[in-house]
Amino acid sequence: MLKTRVRPYIVLLTFICITCLQGIVLAGQNFYTTDQSARNGMIMSLTSNQEVVNPASLETQNAMVGIFDDSEQNIQTQPGQINVQTNGVSTVLVSTVNGDIKVGDRIGASSIV
Repeated sequence: MLKTRVRPYIVLLTFICITCLQGIVLAGQNFYTTDQSARNGMIMSLTSNQEVVNPASLETQNAMVGIFDDSEQNIQTQPGQINVQTNGVSTVLVSTVNGDIKVGDRIGASSIV
């Protein structure tokens, strides 16, 4: 059995980072999800329906859109919707299955669910 640790890290999303004098501005977007296993910190990918995201996988890594982030209490979502951070700083789940994580390493989809 393969043992691995999944740890949360704070990363700078590489999509688009907007900064201001007060700090980093977080920008998120609400999406629907059909995967109830989605949890905070997961990288999310768009499905064929551009309003729906699910956890990224090796098969959907080309459609990655951002990080599932439920920490924003002032974000209004409809039932079935989640907030996905598309730029700024967010906490993301990572694994050390391929070795230690070093500064500058890129993050991406994983086969670990």
